[in-house]
Amino acid sequence: MSSTDFVASDNRLIMRNTVTASVVTLALNLVLYFIGDAAGWIPDELPERAEQFGVPALILSTIVPILIGGVVLVILVHTTNHPVLMFCLIASVAFIATLVAPLSIAGASTAFRTFLVSLHLVTVVVGTALLVRNVADEPE
Repeated sequence: MSSTDFVASDNRLIMRNTVTASVVTLALNLVLYFIGDAAGWIPDELPERAEQFGVPALILSTIVPILIGGVVLVILVHTTNHPVLMFCLIASVAFIATLVAPLSIAGASTAFRTFLVSLHLVTVVVGTALLVRNVADEPE
């Protein structure tokens, strides 16, 4: 098997992992959303910076990062010797950067901020784990 065969199989694997990660993280975040709604963690009157929060925004903010992650992982597989390690480092930095948004919403309750952070956490932890599943981290 040539090196181009390995790259093509890695690309197909990452594509499958991206679809799986998108579906699983979206399902988990939707379940968490409805639990949060029933528990009262989502206020009836959302703060100004969170006015668009709802199911459509949740879908986009779950799936888009996973798709971007899949593209980044494909690029890393082609350009580095340790794509999984590099991807996990990038995902960690991106996660920390995304925490600024929910933690800086003026007038938001602690419960709502914690709820938003938990949605981010599900996306990054589950999404990253599923994206890198079975991807080789060392060159053959």
